[in-house]
Amino acid sequence: MVKRTISFNEELHQYTDEDKNIYTSVTTCIKDYEIPFDEKYWLNYKSNELGVSKSFLKKEWDSIRDNSCKLGTVEHKLLEDSVNNSTLNINSTYGQRKENLLQGLKKITIVDIETLKNSPLGKKYPIILNYLINKLEEGFSIFVEKRIYVFEYLVAGTIDCLLIKGKEFIIADWKTNKDELKFKSGYYKKINGIKSNQWVDKKEFFKAPLNTLPFCKGNVYSLQLSLYAYILELWGYKCIDLQLFHIKRDVSVTVYKINYLKQHCQLLLIDFKNRSSLSKPSNNTTNKITKFGIN
Repeated sequence: MVKRTISFNEELHQYTDEDKNIYTSVTTCIKDYEIPFDEKYWLNYKSNELGVSKSFLKKEWDSIRDNSCKLGTVEHKLLEDSVNNSTLNINSTYGQRKENLLQGLKKITIVDIETLKNSPLGKKYPIILNYLINKLEEGFSIFVEKRIYVFEYLVAGTIDCLLIKGKEFIIADWKTNKDELKFKSGYYKKINGIKSNQWVDKKEFFKAPLNTLPFCKGNVYSLQLSLYAYILELWGYKCIDLQLFHIKRDVSVTVYKINYLKQHCQLLLIDFKNRSSLSKPSNNTTNKITKFGIN
């Protein structure tokens, strides 16, 4: 199995390998099958409804989006640092693992439970802390912000939290959406221009070949975690669980057990490859082998 060394350019949000092949991120790949938000239409509609200018409304939307992104970045950094800063020797009682368990995975993170308890994570999000501690006591090792890739499709991504025991794995992910996550299509009804908590169902699906899957934020995240899992299974591991932790603005956490959408991932990757003008592999890499990997 041919291994690649994947680099990530944060400014460009771009993955590349040592031969300068460009990889599409998992999130970008999924976005190709989402129903796009018609900003022009809704700016016209909402500006007329609310009696404000389109430029004013767009600034408001941009501000909400940017603040949400900043919040998400801060929380991801807190979670990542809490785990990475709680490290022990390779012979630690909890999280003990073999060096060759994951070929190509250079950084090994072994978590010290007592240090983790006193970290910002332990103090701020006890639900997440207890989940990680339980998994460590079950013999899992924890890795954060781990890059994975599949050369055959030139797709790569970064997993928030990867837990591995033998050849089995769990993926845990954290999201910071303002609204409650829904796993069905629809929207929150607005009353006098203000979003209410009244949910309205809507028949809307992802683009083909995922057009049997209701389009909603919950299923976007389900596809994301499932695609990570599918790539890892191509590498020879077995997915036993997908967990999503929704961190809300009041610092409470809701936990979702995510369905593994394996068949949808297979359809997505085949269609994505057929539709994409993928870069040709370098001459020094054989095309006869399916190449998967983890960095």
